[in-house]
Amino acid sequence: YSCSEDEVNADLKAALDKQFPDYEIVIQYLGTGAVYTKLLAEGNETDADIIFDLEGCYASALLKQNENIFADLSNYDFSAFKDEIVSYTSEHKKFVPECKTDVVVAYSKSVLENAGVPVPTTYEELLDEKYKGLISMSSPKSSGTGYTFYNTLVSDMGLENALDYFDKLSVNVKEITSSGSAPLKSVNRGEAGIAFVMLWQTIEYMNNNPDIGYTFLDKGTGYNVYTFEMIGGKEKNKAVKDVFDFMFNTWNLQHCQKFYPDAIYKNQGAAGIANYPTNVPERNMQGIYDYEYKQRLLDAWKL
Repeated sequence: YSCSEDEVNADLKAALDKQFPDYEIVIQYLGTGAVYTKLLAEGNETDADIIFDLEGCYASALLKQNENIFADLSNYDFSAFKDEIVSYTSEHKKFVPECKTDVVVAYSKSVLENAGVPVPTTYEELLDEKYKGLISMSSPKSSGTGYTFYNTLVSDMGLENALDYFDKLSVNVKEITSSGSAPLKSVNRGEAGIAFVMLWQTIEYMNNNPDIGYTFLDKGTGYNVYTFEMIGGKEKNKAVKDVFDFMFNTWNLQHCQKFYPDAIYKNQGAAGIANYPTNVPERNMQGIYDYEYKQRLLDAWKL
């Protein structure tokens, strides 16, 4: 099962078919919530052998419900990853960091110019009434991107202050979407002036539309981490282990450079996306592997 975008799934399928021409490999897309619910219900008897692009906190939550849901990876070498990304390995080695997604504030130069407002430099500025009707964001309850922005401000200012901020911001928000990519599409079409979005998608759109710009507000950007894992017991199948090992040892680094250049490896190298920024300023994020923390935040969300 994969929770990733179509282009990523297509790239993975092509790489696996080339590497293993004698294996029949099926990649089935399911959303993160659907994978979580399915694995809770089916456990180790699920049809899937490998789970790909599962948000870190959901992977941790599944392990709390069933400590054997994922195969033990203690024999795998995690030393290539950045220490902060694999801090959880002091407790277990049952999933692998797949990618990290930084978020950013994108904007339409023409929309802001026509509205007579400057590019914002702080979150506080966005509360000014001059930005009313210009802002598009996604809901934390339906979008990983929306949740990452929410957690960015919670990590920085605490839950109550973050909730108060978004309550004030809502006066200026044009739309709260269910999809994390929808706000960027609105900026790309000139329908919104400012969008809370993923950095890598912004750069891809910007490379094709010079009207789009981006900015890191205040102390920098927040991020979230996604994972991949084998279902416990499936590692005994040689074909499954072959595929997983190829993903672990070879494909995932290439995948990160191509699609998600926000570094999770110590020596990740140059991004495959043109004009991707280096040395992205990142905040210290809370609870990226903690589902209970995330649930507390979502339960408190008011909008």
